[in-house]
Amino acid sequence: MRFYFFTVSVCIMISLVFINPHFSYSLTVKEENELGTEVLNQIKNAYPIVDDYYVDKYLNDLGQTIVKNSDNRLFDFKFFVIKNSVYNAFAVPGGYIFVHTGLIAAMEQESELAGILAHEAAHVTSRHIARQVEDSKKVSLAALAGIAAGIAIGMSGGDPDAVMGVIAGTQAAGQSAMLSYSREHEREADKKGLIFLTKAGYSPEGLLDILRKIRAKEFYTEDQAPVYLRTHPGTTERIEYISSYIDDNRALVEKCTLGDGYIFSRFNKAKIKITALYEDKTFALKKFEEMEKDPEKRPGAYYGLALLSMKEADYDKSEKYFSLALKFNALDSELLFDYGNALFLKGDFEGALKKFNTIKAHGVGFLELDLLCGRSFIGTGQFTEAKELFDLLVLKYPDTDYLWYYKGIANEKAGYEGLAHLSLGKFNELKHQKDLTLFHYKKAVSLLKDDQKKEAQKMLDDFLDKTSKKKKKPDKEKDEDDEKKEIE
Repeated sequence: MRFYFFTVSVCIMISLVFINPHFSYSLTVKEENELGTEVLNQIKNAYPIVDDYYVDKYLNDLGQTIVKNSDNRLFDFKFFVIKNSVYNAFAVPGGYIFVHTGLIAAMEQESELAGILAHEAAHVTSRHIARQVEDSKKVSLAALAGIAAGIAIGMSGGDPDAVMGVIAGTQAAGQSAMLSYSREHEREADKKGLIFLTKAGYSPEGLLDILRKIRAKEFYTEDQAPVYLRTHPGTTERIEYISSYIDDNRALVEKCTLGDGYIFSRFNKAKIKITALYEDKTFALKKFEEMEKDPEKRPGAYYGLALLSMKEADYDKSEKYFSLALKFNALDSELLFDYGNALFLKGDFEGALKKFNTIKAHGVGFLELDLLCGRSFIGTGQFTEAKELFDLLVLKYPDTDYLWYYKGIANEKAGYEGLAHLSLGKFNELKHQKDLTLFHYKKAVSLLKDDQKKEAQKMLDDFLDKTSKKKKKPDKEKDEDDEKKEIE
């Protein structure tokens, strides 16, 4: 969507004005971190984030490698992938960095992704966002309100043209400092980012390659040009600068050898998965068919086709391609997990458990794996095993609502009706479903005995106490809430 090109700076200014009306156009590190958390929540609510253990861990491991070799002393960085086919990457206050699936799918080498992350990290460590806020004192509150209205329309699914109209009506759309980084900031981010990159062992050639790919899309009309070109100005100048840097530091660059070669490297697996699951089917199929022609890339093509078939719910074909891929990498936990997931979706719970248990036997463990193991136990009729697993999981992740749901199902299947109602009561409490919460807690109290009955009664009493306090909110607190709503 076109409204998306309004970058971090806009979100920041809006947040500062409407979250804190007393903001003085100057950010301390603490304020920048607090603001980053708020903007992060806004982005998570507005855009789909890739929720995949292996992709998330890979991106954050790579990002932390870059940050470890940076001049960062202020922020705890976290990296995310947004499901969006446009070419874009951006940073928000506090060290949160986002890369779009479309940009990753266009890459061929890990050094390209490392280069983008290094550049965005340099924006954060240089505190460009705080400096833009300082430079924007002249922007009126009316203009900011117009931008906020435009973004609100866009986020709620409004017509992109209407969004542009609201923005244009504020006379603020031309404020380049509000809509993108300045060329000065871009130069500084490239200068510092190249240092971070080479210290981490990655060649700047990767950053040069991805910038050229982004630039190659500029033959589109202005409203179709890659978002990255709008939010990161002076791409031609940047390409020239990076090329000169490489020429002037050839000996250093030749020592930067980190990157790819192995088709099942972490980068290649992440790229294959992103292409198969989050990009256009026709685009993905063409990519994998091209890879299949190359003997060295063919195993990766099988993995991509397996994931694409799984996405299309063609589980027999998916199983066939997973089997072919695993012939080249039989103990890869990521392939085994995805294969197990495909078997689970097919309804082959025994087959799925075999894959998951192989992963666990090698010491790998994470929430999504345990969840699918528990659900596979239910699918195979191993209800006691499912109950025991979900009992442990809710202790470890007490605020994860769906775990309480599956714990309730496991308890019910294992014959523990009272405990099933207790778990479902907690699930509905976390989902803010008052009537269902009361129903299940009261049912649990009526069915359980002794210590379990006392626990159920306490959970019911605690819930009633919390709901009662919300109703009897002090007048002062009500006034503060009303004031906050007016500000928002």
